[in-house]
Amino acid sequence: MPLSSAPGPGHARATRVNHKYGRGGALAYLAAYDVQRAKVLGRCERKTGIVPLST
Repeated sequence: MPLSSAPGPGHARATRVNHKYGRGGALAYLAAYDVQRAKVLGRCERKTGIVPLST
């Protein structure tokens, strides 16, 4: 059973698929290396705290 009732693509045409998704923006990955314990510590943050440049 097809996912949609739309006709298939024509000759030598690709199928177009409409994906619905919400944009959430990029995450910043912050990492540090603990040389005493030889471990990498890291976390993801929504914002970096850096103010964007404005023109």
